Amino acid sequence: MLKYRCYVCSSTFEITTTRYRCDCGGLFVLETGSSVFEVDRSDWSLWRYRSLLPKLTKESSSPPISMGEGMTPLVKDLDGCILKLDFLNPTLSYKDRGSVVLMALAKALGVKEVAIDSSGNAGVSVAAYAKRASIGAHVFVPESTSSKKVKQLQLFDAEIHQGGDRSFAALAIAEFLEHNRDIFYASHVYNPFFIHGVKTVVFEIFEQLQGRLPAEIVVPVGNGTLVLGVHEAIEDLKRASVIQVGPKIIAVQARACAPVFEAFQQVPISSYRLSQETVAEGIAITSPPRASEIIAAVSESNGSVIAVSETEILDAQRRLFEQGIDVEPTAAATYAGYLMLRKSSCIESECAVVLTGAGLKSR
Repeated sequence: MLKYRCYVCSSTFEITTTRYRCDCGGLFVLETGSSVFEVDRSDWSLWRYRSLLPKLTKESSSPPISMGEGMTPLVKDLDGCILKLDFLNPTLSYKDRGSVVLMALAKALGVKEVAIDSSGNAGVSVAAYAKRASIGAHVFVPESTSSKKVKQLQLFDAEIHQGGDRSFAALAIAEFLEHNRDIFYASHVYNPFFIHGVKTVVFEIFEQLQGRLPAEIVVPVGNGTLVLGVHEAIEDLKRASVIQVGPKIIAVQARACAPVFEAFQQVPISSYRLSQETVAEGIAITSPPRASEIIAAVSESNGSVIAVSETEILDAQRRLFEQGIDVEPTAAATYAGYLMLRKSSCIESECAVVLTGAGLKSR
């Protein structure tokens, strides 16, 4: 039976709990218990990797809320870097990978309403999958969330709670849940089911590269679900004896809001502003709750955390435009990180960059 385990003290909790953290303050992790990597090639969605996904029921078929998420293309840039176009998921964000697994859990638990706080993409994604599962959704987003993302939330009939900055949204939902304890907190940060959905991006890259992984995988980091998902997938493949050594994880932050970079590199706080004044709104997180897990995951992979400027982000976005690829600034920040490392000759082997959100949503 699946159980949550506290990352700090190892206490266990049933997955039916409405709690989202331990008494000690630690956050939950989830271990699927599987060590077999099998691909169901009859299923053209991320559920083809169900052998390494959390088992919610005894049924082997995909949950009915699936919208064919996953299976996004790999292309190469003009210099041969592998680009994973993960913004080509149903709601135009990689967050659909986590949302479908998290909403499958909510549906299995008989949940009627969910709530999530987000900078935009995760909220839109959860709202879409909640709508498909006939579950009501409350979405808390900052005032700066793009109008296109707010419009998506309206289309999916989410109850929108908008105001303040990203930190305010987190505080607002905490107060809301305190007064509405029957509402399920569908957090992409706190609930590890989301991370287990996100990890399928690595399984796809492995399958698309015909049974191998690149030497480095470059991803954005705000709250860290993608970093943790990539790490979880690498560990899954090791346990399944599919690989012996995984790729290095290169995590990229916007220099204007780079708390993980500062902690990882031990850069004096005075050198980098801890603000949210960055075009990369999806990673403008000043205090990631899973910061210690993120740093541990990157370190275990022998990877690194880097920070890029606003100018570098916008330049990387333009470079992608020139190649016919339209991504939002958060995704462009990831490519900017790759370009920085390439320029300094820190990347010489095969590398994959995960592009997470569509540009259309940010304008």
